[in-house]
Amino acid sequence: MFIIKPQDQRTNLNGVATFKCTASGNPPPSVFWTKEGSQVLMFPNNTYGSVHISSQGSLQVRGAQKEDDGYFVCSALSVAGSTTSRAYLQ
Repeated sequence: MFIIKPQDQRTNLNGVATFKCTASGNPPPSVFWTKEGSQVLMFPNNTYGSVHISSQGSLQVRGAQKEDDGYFVCSALSVAGSTTSRAYLQ
């Protein structure tokens, strides 16, 4: 399985931060996100408050607030295995 890892981001208050995370493999893995310290799984084509996950698996924080600060974890999962990568939003 191959994963394109997200890069750390820095944004101003009310700014926008985008984390790109894609995974490929056979069979194609499912990509989802979590925020460290949260039990919420965030899936593509969904919005979770100020966080939107695109159909390609990128995470975008819109109107960033102080509580958005922290690590976002991208996970890719398939029958062949799983991998995770994390990036920091400051």
